[in-house]
Amino acid sequence: MTRSPDPELRRWWQQLLDAFDPDRSTVSQFCRDNRISITSFYKWRKRLQQSNRRPGNENKRLIPVRIVDHQELLSQCAARIHFSDDSQMEIMGSHAFLVPQIAAVLANAQCRQALTDEATS
Repeated sequence: MTRSPDPELRRWWQQLLDAFDPDRSTVSQFCRDNRISITSFYKWRKRLQQSNRRPGNENKRLIPVRIVDHQELLSQCAARIHFSDDSQMEIMGSHAFLVPQIAAVLANAQCRQALTDEATS
């Protein structure tokens, strides 16, 4: 098992490698200027890139969750249907599965009423 480097040393290398700009100097020149070996440069760059790619490594925190019974959730849900005559119908969560059927029945009733109105006029 590989041991984890000292966090301070890791930060130092991260800051140093962040300062490297390939547009301004070569790796060998950068290493010479900062008195580090080219081997160390590449070793630390690889090590830091790998640790930064690990999923969940950046923000480890707990998020509170609440587990509830699905019946409790259903009882809190409701669908409200508003009609053109300003009346309304509310369907509680435990009967929410009926909403598509109710909508279909109401649509059919409205179509039938429209056909009846056309036939009588």
